[in-house]
Amino acid sequence: MRLVDEDQDHSLINKHKLGKFGTPLYFACRSGQLKVVQFLVGCGADSDLPQVNNSTSLHVASWYSQADVVRFLLENGANPDLKNNFGSASPYEEAKIQKDKWGILTQKVFEEVVGDKSKNHFIKAYCGDLEYFKEGNLTVDVNDPNFCGQSLLYLATLKGHYDLAVHLIEEQNANVKCLDHRNSTVLHAAAISKSKQLIRYILDQG
Repeated sequence: MRLVDEDQDHSLINKHKLGKFGTPLYFACRSGQLKVVQFLVGCGADSDLPQVNNSTSLHVASWYSQADVVRFLLENGANPDLKNNFGSASPYEEAKIQKDKWGILTQKVFEEVVGDKSKNHFIKAYCGDLEYFKEGNLTVDVNDPNFCGQSLLYLATLKGHYDLAVHLIEEQNANVKCLDHRNSTVLHAAAISKSKQLIRYILDQG
């Protein structure tokens, strides 16, 4: 199934609905289509967007025990702490409901990725956890990209975390000029966030 055309306006990617399945990313995560998920996230699809019953793409991937998709989403910044309307469950709690071998594997992915400081910095940047970075928890180069070529600064800016973006640039020497795999810049991310303060700040960096 062709969920999205490579030549279309990807600013609309988070507004498309596929009936009861939500956005293309939500549907791809539900059905475990890892390559489609990778493509959509690379195009700017928001893994934290609340959809059916306030569940995110990470929720639905967890519920259906799509371990590879869960790993990819977590390693690329998806928030594991968001709650849905099913008993205010987090994605990890959704995974723990499943008792078969795939559910257990998905649980182990959460424990491995979220507990590994060499991987969870993308989650922290996406969620705007300024204190995490101020406390010196970053164990890798600040400019190391995720699968989509997006840096910590790009993710923080994409979600409109102004204070964190300033910290990464001024205290961690994050590169404002870096490009992701689709040649999007940090300024593009600021524009997507619609934060005028961030846009002005990034522009002022030259």
